[in-house]
Amino acid sequence: MSGNRRNTANNTRRQLLDSFNSLVLNGKEGRITVADVVREAGLGRSTFYDHYSSASDIHEQALSAPMTLLAEALLGVRNEDELAHLLAHFQENRARARQTLNGEQGERVQKLLVSILESRLAIGPGNDLRSRRMTAIDLAAVPLALLRAWLAGTIHCDEAEMARHISTTSATMRKVLW
Repeated sequence: MSGNRRNTANNTRRQLLDSFNSLVLNGKEGRITVADVVREAGLGRSTFYDHYSSASDIHEQALSAPMTLLAEALLGVRNEDELAHLLAHFQENRARARQTLNGEQGERVQKLLVSILESRLAIGPGNDLRSRRMTAIDLAAVPLALLRAWLAGTIHCDEAEMARHISTTSATMRKVLW
């Protein structure tokens, strides 16, 4: 693919993703469909399908940046302030975040987070692919359960306190798991 066509494809993909994010952040009720995204982007359905396979596919792409930040926080790469900023975003968009972290969507989010964690965990002596996967699943499960409870109002604290708790818990888990 020539540089010009690649840039055009990347720009179109970005336009679709920005349109999806706009729908999320502007409070589009219910599930966001392909029709919603193409209408917002001012593009055709075929253009959408040139870049994404489904609304779930673009949703996963939209979640990759925040889940990467969460994964890096769980691995001790990001600091609590960065994590608290992400949590504030979740809190500001609580209804959508709750919808995203529960049910079938929640399972996809957990799978995405596990995949990101797994790709960042080093393989070393005594740390084969299977144990790396189990470690990634362990590291993902606890903060997602905490976030679900926090967004549901079961846990009452601010973003900074939640970020501290997630950081402390994940640091303890890292010591135990490797």
